[in-house]
Amino acid sequence: MRPTVKHVAAGCMICRIRKAKPEMPVMGDLPPARVAHHQRAFTHCGVDLFGPMEVVVGRRREKRWVTEYLPELIPRRKWNEEREPLKVGDLVLVADPGAPRNVWQRAIVEQVFPGKDGRVRLVEIRTKSGTLRRSAARVARIPLSE
Repeated sequence: MRPTVKHVAAGCMICRIRKAKPEMPVMGDLPPARVAHHQRAFTHCGVDLFGPMEVVVGRRREKRWVTEYLPELIPRRKWNEEREPLKVGDLVLVADPGAPRNVWQRAIVEQVFPGKDGRVRLVEIRTKSGTLRRSAARVARIPLSE
């Protein structure tokens, strides 16, 4: 029964519209002056953002490695996987944070504007009320095929 419901929901356009979410574009690369292999973070920065080697919290002392090494153990979930960029002709929803998803406007991408890194950062979309320019992070692609 469950596979049948999933199959029907996958083909339902209303279900796809309700499930559409905005995708954040992949973060641009760091400038070459800030990247160095096998060196600690912020080596090429003039400000020590980590503070002293030992930090006193209440009656205990915490070592600096908690702020340097521990975050590297946690995998980075955002911007890890490449997604297909928005292109002309894509059907999208215009994300409005102040409104529920079922009232977001539908639109078609008319033109894309890539950033300096070549990734799409801005799109021009056509809605029933006119043409708008929006950030690529503020539109959600409606998948037309699986």
